[in-house]
Amino acid sequence: MPFIINPLYINTTSLKGSPCRSTKHTHPDLSRWIERYNTRDTTPYKGKRHYTLHSPNPNNPYYDERQKIVYTIMTRIDRMINKAGVNPIVATIAQEGTSISKYTLMLRLAISNLCDAVTKLKQKNLTKLELKQAISDREACFYHINTHYLSIMRELYGNDTIYQNHKDIACSDHFIAEKDRRYGRRIK
Repeated sequence: MPFIINPLYINTTSLKGSPCRSTKHTHPDLSRWIERYNTRDTTPYKGKRHYTLHSPNPNNPYYDERQKIVYTIMTRIDRMINKAGVNPIVATIAQEGTSISKYTLMLRLAISNLCDAVTKLKQKNLTKLELKQAISDREACFYHINTHYLSIMRELYGNDTIYQNHKDIACSDHFIAEKDRRYGRRIK
């Protein structure tokens, strides 16, 4: 009989603000091309035209809210790991860590990426392409969160651990196309 778990619930409703400022700049290759050919007409140019710089604002309250969300979920996971009696060893230069510590680190990063993707979706005045990319980023984050959480639970409770309604959860066991899923689950 397999051990059945529920998907990890992440409450992102309290997230406000934006993760970072972004500015577009002219690509240096384009600047050199304009200077070389002494022209303003860039239609024959074949390379990159712009690049984007992302710079976080240290006074932004978004980072504190994101850290709070990650902290509450990771303390829940750590309590489950301690309750199961597993002692995770973190990898250092001198020693190789356990696989459960690797999965918890990847889960932490996936949750942070999910927070960034959700706040990107909450922004106003997104173009159709930016909206589609933000939804794709969110679904990719949920896929990774489901995969890493399942890996942690399999390390704790055995390889026969599955999600409740496992066939409808997007994870590494089976792939569900992005157009057929929402919030990491199959659209019914």
